[in-house]
Parts: sequence; C-alpha cells; structure tokens
Amino acid sequence: MQKKSIVDRYGDNGRYFREQYREDGLKAVDAAQAEDTMKGKIVYESFRPRPQERYLLIKNRFDRFLGGSILDVGSRDATSQKILGPGCQLIDKNNPNLPPFDWEKEALPYPDNSFDSVVCLDVLEHINELHRSFEDLLRVSRKHVIISLPNCWRKMFKQMLNGRGTQASYGLPPEAPMDRHRWFFNPEEIEEFLVYQSVCGRIKFRIVDRAYHIPLATTAHRIIYPLVMHVLPRHYTKNLLVNTAFYVLEKI
Repeated sequence: MQKKSIVDRYGDNGRYFREQYREDGLKAVDAAQAEDTMKGKIVYESFRPRPQERYLLIKNRFDRFLGGSILDVGSRDATSQKILGPGCQLIDKNNPNLPPFDWEKEALPYPDNSFDSVVCLDVLEHINELHRSFEDLLRVSRKHVIISLPNCWRKMFKQMLNGRGTQASYGLPPEAPMDRHRWFFNPEEIEEFLVYQSVCGRIKFRIVDRAYHIPLATTAHRIIYPLVMHVLPRHYTKNLLVNTAFYVLEKI
C-alpha cells in the first residue's frame, strides 16, 4: 500500500516523474512506516533564546555526534560558533560576514570527507536542487550529518484555521523576497525521503538518531498534546503536532 501511495503522490500519471522508483527503496520505506519512530524521540522542551533554539536542541540531544571538526551549512550568523564551539566553520548565502556562496549554483567548496560532522538546520527547504544539496552534505562529511527540516503542514494549518497569516515562506509578497521556502512537506514525507535515500542514494548512510520537536508553550498544551497523541493515528500526530524534525545520519 505504501508503494502505491508514494508512486501516486509523486508521479501524477507522469506529469512530474517519468522514471521508476527502486523496489528496495520502497520496501525500506514500507518497513520504516511500520515502526513507531516517534517513541522516545519527542522533545517537548522549549529552548531559549528562540533564535538559538535549533542549535541548543542539537547540542542538548546530539552532543555525542558533534566531536571534531564541524561545518555549519546555512549559518546566517555566528550562533553555531557560540553553542557548538568557536572552531565550527560557517558557510551561508545570506551572511554578510562570510565569502559569497550560492548553493544553487555551486557545490560546497570543500573536498570529500572534510569534516567530522556537518550541521544543516532548516536550510534544505530553501534550495531548489534539494536532492543534489542533500548528497553534497553527505559528501563533505567524514562521519555524521545533522539536519533539521520544518513541518510546513503545521505552520500552514494554523494559519488556515485563523483565516490569515504571514505566509512569509510561501505567500506572494508585493516585492520579491530575499529568500523563501521552495518545498512544502510534512514529517512523514521527510522520513520517507531519508529512508529511501539511505538505500538508493549514491552515498550510503543510516539514520542513527532523531528527534521530533513539539515545543509546549502553555500548561494546556502540556495536558492536551499527550492526550491527543494517544487518540489520533500516529501519522496525524506526526504531521499536525510536530514543529521540526531532526535527524542524525551516519555515513556507511
């Protein structure tokens, strides 16, 4: 059933994809979907200050994977150096303090296996060639890649319920924006992508850890969310409650 679901969702009768999905990748996705991947992996804690939240979370949750040399891809400022260490190397398109770099036009300017760990938090959704850039992260890493991707469904769902929203990531602003999201996905699709790529991608890896961030801001949230997760099917809670999905990938 999962194979038919993936092919139907992304093929659309040949309008968007005219090749064939690999059977081993589809079977791997089937097996992953049968697991309760959220068990023990939900992070309710809110990290402050808010602009540093993603880095504080990976430092708190994945510190054992952050030894040695680190590259932060998409570092708009020096936050990662403050939290992960001053030796963390930075590269980004929109950081005026760094040399110019456009990931849409060029690969990461480092040889293969240059860094022990590569960090890329909430960046890939901004890249047109997401699949190519994802492989680029694996290429320059010696061992681990830590990525985070937002749950676009959750943000848009909340705005739709309100009848309006900022829609900075996807709307149609009167002036051309400096940057915006190129992709719209949910945590289930993120997982499917990673599992399929781990089997079928050119650079092999495995998922060694993960975290689903559901920051609880109020006492009501702390009571309601756990109850909802016991009532709704797993894919509902994953796709509607999770704010950001974090993964640690290990090259094989």
